[in-house]
Amino acid sequence: MASEAEKAAARKIIRDQIHSVLDFGSSAVGYRLMAGVDDIADAMLEAAERARWQPIETAPKDGTIILLADYRYPHRPEISSGFWENRNWTDGSLELSPLTHWQPLPSPPESSK
Repeated sequence: MASEAEKAAARKIIRDQIHSVLDFGSSAVGYRLMAGVDDIADAMLEAAERARWQPIETAPKDGTIILLADYRYPHRPEISSGFWENRNWTDGSLELSPLTHWQPLPSPPESSK
């Protein structure tokens, strides 16, 4: 998990990059637009944080289906989806262990028509 200092540094980089492309000026509108840029930077940082592998000890144990991984051998990780049930990680039919990391499932694809 990123520290507050790391988040502030990343937010500044994002803000400076957007500001270098768009000239918001020093008007009240410009200041409001820059506040919106801060919100965008925060949303980007939050999305990046959610997409990182996290220690298995922090995984939700409420039945939510998540990605689970065994990274004991980083050159050959085992990754599956599963959830916590009856004091064990499972994919619905098999107990999954040992596990070292987890992350939320990505958003489902948009339906194609």
